[in-house]
Amino acid sequence: MNLKDTKVHSNNTTPSKKTLEHTDCKSARAEERLLLSIVIVSYNVKYFLLHCLHSIQQTASDCVYEIFVVDNSSSDDTCEAVLTQFPQVQLIQNTENVGFAKACNQAIRQAQGEYILLLNPDTVVGEHTFLSALQYMNAHKECGALGVKMLDGSGNFLPESKRGLPTYGVALCKILGLQKLFPHARWANRYYATHIGENEIAPVEVLSGACFFVRTDVLWQVGLLNEAYFMYGEDIDLSYKITQAGFHNVYFPETTIIHYKGESTPHRSIRSIYNFYKAMLIFVQTNLKAWEIFTPFLWIILYVAIAIVWCKRNMSAIVHKVSPKHRVLIVGAGYEPQRVEKFLQASNFGGDIVGYVSLTEEYPETLNYIATRAQLPHCIQINAVTEVIFCIDSMSVSEVITIIQECSVFTISFKIANPHNRSVVGSSSPQRKGELYEITAR
Repeated sequence: MNLKDTKVHSNNTTPSKKTLEHTDCKSARAEERLLLSIVIVSYNVKYFLLHCLHSIQQTASDCVYEIFVVDNSSSDDTCEAVLTQFPQVQLIQNTENVGFAKACNQAIRQAQGEYILLLNPDTVVGEHTFLSALQYMNAHKECGALGVKMLDGSGNFLPESKRGLPTYGVALCKILGLQKLFPHARWANRYYATHIGENEIAPVEVLSGACFFVRTDVLWQVGLLNEAYFMYGEDIDLSYKITQAGFHNVYFPETTIIHYKGESTPHRSIRSIYNFYKAMLIFVQTNLKAWEIFTPFLWIILYVAIAIVWCKRNMSAIVHKVSPKHRVLIVGAGYEPQRVEKFLQASNFGGDIVGYVSLTEEYPETLNYIATRAQLPHCIQINAVTEVIFCIDSMSVSEVITIIQECSVFTISFKIANPHNRSVVGSSSPQRKGELYEITAR
């Protein structure tokens, strides 16, 4: 199914309530059942959003779905790019930044799918992410919401893939950073639910809003996202309401996505740090009133923590800016790596191309291929490579994720080249905004 076909399902009829029956996607399309409504909120992350939509496009054979992009008054021509490159997407254009929760609710009220997926624009999904998640939820009716395993731009596991409720004790440990001082103590690590393995399917208290599958009927039963949260915390509140209604939030690591953290906010700004920790306090004040005597104490600690975290993150940025020039491998097939190299040299790149890595044993002898897929780890090591760029037109997102996991032992970053526009995106650290190489004019 071509992604353009999804638009015909974006009507105002009531979605079918038939079950997936082990999710035979071909029969699902034959029955014209709209299974999934994908909701993406975007703010000044045009190229990350376009990469996200491209990765969704590669899942088209999995199930019938619709896509909503809610743009919170971006100033980077996001809306024009989406309308031009993905006309099948249902675009909602806000004239001001209304926040994440309110923007999501705008799309949810129009959604027709049996399931809803809240997805960040700074994510890249695998080919079978949707199918695997929906199959599990269909087979486990007690599962009201589901989250998947997430990796950052360097291939490291993101612990916020599974979390605990930020009760007063949990919030205090998180604000003070006690999980770093006592990494093996369960009492200090409840925020990241470390008692659950990163490859273990299990119920958890809180799922990440970066990739949050939820049954539509459950969402309407418990209520939409709480608009008291402007940015951060909506996923905590929604997860809590789902468990209070008797359903499970399930961490499902059998499918993996990439999440380039922090692209929709000024990640090192005092405001974003404040909003992050404030969200936890809004939750405990709203839902844990019996402990509100401790609230003033937590607010004092919050302001101290904000100052400490801001200093650490900005020092990290300074170190990053003076880091050595990066050495890059381009992974792809045919002449696509050469196209990407030419584009990089004409952009804001500033690195050295070590060579190309072929996905097959055969490649043009006239090009700069120096290794094959099997030799990639060794090639990274002997050439002191600091960055790998994937040509996504010649490989699947799942293969990219597999390679990233295999090479996560190296201290390097990974980026993806979009074949449909001249941009390369990625992130070398979850503590910093991602990097973008682009040419803005032809």
